Amino acid sequence: APRSPGAEAQGWSSGWVEIGAGETLSLSHNLGGAAEDYIVQMWFLDLPAGGLGIHVFGYGGIEADGAYYGAYWQNLTSTGIEVVRLADDTSADRVRVWIWTPSMAEQECSAWSDIATSGFYTFFHDLGGDAGDYSVLLWQKSAAEGIHHHGYGGLEEAGQRTGAYWRSLDTQWVAAYRYAHDAYVEQVRLCVSVPEEPPAYDSTWWPIAAGTTLTLTHDVGGNANGYIVDIEFKDPEGQLGVHQAGLGGDFLGLPGAPTAEHGVHWQRLTTSTIQVVRQQYDPYAAEVRVRIWQRKVQVFLPLVVWNY
Repeated sequence: APRSPGAEAQGWSSGWVEIGAGETLSLSHNLGGAAEDYIVQMWFLDLPAGGLGIHVFGYGGIEADGAYYGAYWQNLTSTGIEVVRLADDTSADRVRVWIWTPSMAEQECSAWSDIATSGFYTFFHDLGGDAGDYSVLLWQKSAAEGIHHHGYGGLEEAGQRTGAYWRSLDTQWVAAYRYAHDAYVEQVRLCVSVPEEPPAYDSTWWPIAAGTTLTLTHDVGGNANGYIVDIEFKDPEGQLGVHQAGLGGDFLGLPGAPTAEHGVHWQRLTTSTIQVVRQQYDPYAAEVRVRIWQRKVQVFLPLVVWNY
């Protein structure tokens, strides 16, 4: 999922669970508290040898020529969450959902705020310091899907642009944008945070050409299921700045024009490397940055007192 909080996260994990194409999977976590304060990280597993491995291709959903791919989560509450795998998807054979309440050195969050189609919601924060240390969370909400990530990063459907994304992160503000024909995102909530600990790996900013795959060596080791992975994009020549537009990929098919692949995703995560793929016609992610935190697992031993 699209935010990296801090390596001390514990919380709840579904483990890798099977999900059929077109299925909606209901999971119970029973963490309690306020659901909007959670962090949700959802990954996909492509089982065939030579496939995408652990990845986020299709996060939020993709439509291409009438076929629907990928997966997203919805109806997050203090006790449960739903995962939807789209009808034509071929690469999310299993999903893994990890939910926790983060502990941050510094954090500022907006209230739930209405956002109009073709509109922006701008959140002004006062964190200061180095914006490169920030972590950003964008929650979406609607009456039909509750708190969700349907259309996260943008989702084109039959020539109509739907979904939302965050952009223009700096030391004073960050903005959410809702696409012109969106029907999924009635309200948004933004949080800007500074994790308590630095990441185990920070790629820094790498240039990536459209239509290419970048392999990054992180060598974090350990168990990849304990990683917290954050990816951000930069649009240095345009207007988006640091952003997550197109996360998971997007296939823009306009009437009378060939399908144009936009967006960026990561795939083939191992304990030493990760691949970043920028689609052939993507205009917004000239640079990418990947950060990985290693989850800390705390073990509490019983107290043994001798001769007491």
